[in-house]
Amino acid sequence: MLLALAVFCCASQASAQTVCPSWRGLKAGDIDQPFVEQRYLAGIEHPLVSSGRLLASGTHVSWHVMAPFDVLTQIDNGTVRQAVAGGALQPVSAGGIVESQIAKTIMSILQGHFDALQSVFTLTDETSKTDHDWRVVLEPVDPALSKLIGRIVVNGCEAISQVELVQHGGDHEVIRFGGAAP
Repeated sequence: MLLALAVFCCASQASAQTVCPSWRGLKAGDIDQPFVEQRYLAGIEHPLVSSGRLLASGTHVSWHVMAPFDVLTQIDNGTVRQAVAGGALQPVSAGGIVESQIAKTIMSILQGHFDALQSVFTLTDETSKTDHDWRVVLEPVDPALSKLIGRIVVNGCEAISQVELVQHGGDHEVIRFGGAAP
């Protein structure tokens, strides 16, 4: 009886494991996913946590933080606008080259367009042989961008499940999408 239970248990676990395609073959499409973001700041013991919904289609990304505050951020063709508590959308910055590049980077990552990032980042596949998900690390090539972003680590399987943005000085953010536990 114990042997049969052990065989059933192991067979169930093996069939539940998903074989993930490579991040290079990720099929971009429209995105409608809940997210949880944890922001770790140097000198603060616990992360700042927010949650909301990500919508992305074509050249449009809508990042709607619903808790603990209502903040809607929209990215369209490198332009970033934001609305707080249901207010009117306002430009976030003057739209400098670096800000525009960051917005385009975020859009490309969220939509799985890693090929579009190869001129701006060094992409390193860090997928392990024992892990079922893929993992790719992006490190900026541009000196101006590298002052803002140390590296970006993206994990997923059939879709992106987590993005980690690491800044110089120790601050970093971990964003989990869909049903991924925080």
